[in-house]
Amino acid sequence: MTKVLIILALCVILLAGGAGYQPGSRAAADAITLKYTADYAASFVEYSRPGAPSGPLAERWVTYGKTSYGDLRGFVAIPEGVGPFPTIIFNHGSKQQPEPKKVLVRFFNDLGYAVFLPQRRGYGNSAGPSLDDALTLDPATQEGKLQLIDRIHQESDDVMTASSYIRGMAYVDLKRIVISGYSFGGSSTVFVARKNPDFVAGIAFTTASGIWRHGGIVRQELIDAVRDARIPMMFVYAENDYDISPGVVFSREMRRMGKPVSLRIYPFGETEQEAHEIAIRSEGIKMWGPDVMKFINQWMP
Repeated sequence: MTKVLIILALCVILLAGGAGYQPGSRAAADAITLKYTADYAASFVEYSRPGAPSGPLAERWVTYGKTSYGDLRGFVAIPEGVGPFPTIIFNHGSKQQPEPKKVLVRFFNDLGYAVFLPQRRGYGNSAGPSLDDALTLDPATQEGKLQLIDRIHQESDDVMTASSYIRGMAYVDLKRIVISGYSFGGSSTVFVARKNPDFVAGIAFTTASGIWRHGGIVRQELIDAVRDARIPMMFVYAENDYDISPGVVFSREMRRMGKPVSLRIYPFGETEQEAHEIAIRSEGIKMWGPDVMKFINQWMP
């Protein structure tokens, strides 16, 4: 059934598009979107099985910039086909050793996207103090809140550096770059959406659900950032996450400002932590995949 749907979708594209089907093209993304929207679960089981082909044409670690602490490192996965490719920059959460999430990489590679996973300062292979080491003050205090906000700004600067790096790669379509992230990386994504209009869209998963409780300037700084967002934004949460109210507030504020925004909340996760990781878990991708790609394609040139 899945193969039939793929063939039918490609035939429609070929008959209507003129330019035909090229890996990494808008037509390719639309064709595959039709495939997994119709029968996504079945195809996902196939390509995520143990021993399945890795998918990307090339995977490698790169140095994408420097801070005063040393090198910033990131993981690049380029899909099969002829570029330049639409590209997604995906920002990890606050885990000290964020490994590349191959199931997420494979999802986007199969849609013809190049994927860049930058590790921000103090995480994984990137030099600098860890988040725990950097946050020396109690976030219940005003000083602690300011320290937390400053750290998010620093990490969003690293994401801006990652964006500059990836834009220098010949395999990247400069007009079709998406910024995304989850948890603490979602906060960096929101800050970058305020700073840089040169993204097609931003996809922020479970953003601020772990830090919203600190209130005060932490909340206000995040709210101000989404109000100032310069790109369309989609916020994704799971019902059982630590706190989904940030997404409700963010989407409300962007709508109030007349800016394009979407909010999706899915019934996912038996525990709060599982729900919080909806962005990087295979069962979560099955849920948000069609909606996220529909949103991105809506804004693709």
